[in-house]
Amino acid sequence: MRINSIRMSIEKACAQAGRSPKDVQIVCVSKTHEVSEIIPIYNMGVIDFGENRVQEMIPKFKLAINSHLNINWHFIGHLQRNKVRQILPFINTLHSLDSIALLDQLTKSWETDITNEDRKPLSTFVEVNLSDEEQKYGIKKQELKTFLNYARNYSAVEISGLMTVPPKTDNPEQIRPIFRELYELANIHGLKHLSMGMTDDYRVAIEEGATIIRVGRAFFE
Repeated sequence: MRINSIRMSIEKACAQAGRSPKDVQIVCVSKTHEVSEIIPIYNMGVIDFGENRVQEMIPKFKLAINSHLNINWHFIGHLQRNKVRQILPFINTLHSLDSIALLDQLTKSWETDITNEDRKPLSTFVEVNLSDEEQKYGIKKQELKTFLNYARNYSAVEISGLMTVPPKTDNPEQIRPIFRELYELANIHGLKHLSMGMTDDYRVAIEEGATIIRVGRAFFE
């Protein structure tokens, strides 16, 4: 099954970097795929799944519950502020905190819509735009320190680490410097986790310190 080849690939990348595969978490990006397609992957031990559209994720969450799947759901796409109230009760981790406005909305919804017994901080990654692409979301690296200092004052979120989406390229080696820079930024700011690396470049990302990889196509192609 594909999961076995993915795990073997992770082991090789970790060996290359002198790391343990236990330090790399796989998030299966299940966007556009049905729950019926998720079940075989879940049965192979993958419990973390990522979605990037609110309107697709919530019905999938409910179907997974009905199928007795104990899934950790990750939201990995750009989250619009007007969708926060809808998605907040259903996710374990947000990978794309990309603005103060979104942080403020998360806090407002967390304080008003989440019951006291369920009100735990949301595990959150700050998305950093290291390639300075105007069409991409994310905090610019020169603004990261200020943003983190601001975010750490909010009890609604727990800043777990940094995330980035590199430019598309046919050669993963071309984006190795971006992964390395994110690793260095995380160290500077005392953050342990890095959400970086997708199907085409997760091996390079692991070699540069990724602790979470977001792999979709490799599971389903």
